[in-house]
Amino acid sequence: MLHISFNVGDNISKIPGVFRKWGREYFPHFECSITIDNTHRVRTFLLLDTGSPFTPITPKDYLRTRMRVTDSNSVGPVFLAACHFSRVPVSKKVVFKFQTDEGKIAEFEYDDTIFLVPSKDTDHKRANAIPSIIGLDFLRQCGLKFYIDPKNDILYLETSE
Repeated sequence: MLHISFNVGDNISKIPGVFRKWGREYFPHFECSITIDNTHRVRTFLLLDTGSPFTPITPKDYLRTRMRVTDSNSVGPVFLAACHFSRVPVSKKVVFKFQTDEGKIAEFEYDDTIFLVPSKDTDHKRANAIPSIIGLDFLRQCGLKFYIDPKNDILYLETSE
């Protein structure tokens, strides 16, 4: 189920992004508040990766919510940033909230979110440094458009009600 709600009116709204350094390069990030099961909340910067087929919450963020996550419900492995993870579907309601350039809130309830749980042989310090990701699945299902002009530091998601 995908539920989108806005208090932004009928106009097209922009969700501004920033270029943040991760590793040696700068990548597009979007500030977001993630709420899991109406109780666990974290404010973070999500890295936008249009090459990612899924939208994962990484240990960097779910550990901050104090949620206990195990790989017992894994739907398969994934290799990301030189780390091995298990993909674990989030079985609870996940809500992503972004602030628009007008100061309003764009809220997306997204049911296909996954946790990435590091394998035992992965460097956990490295795995815990990986940001959570907005994948192409999220952009498609939420009807978001991505605009980028790196030379002029312009970066935003566009959405309409």
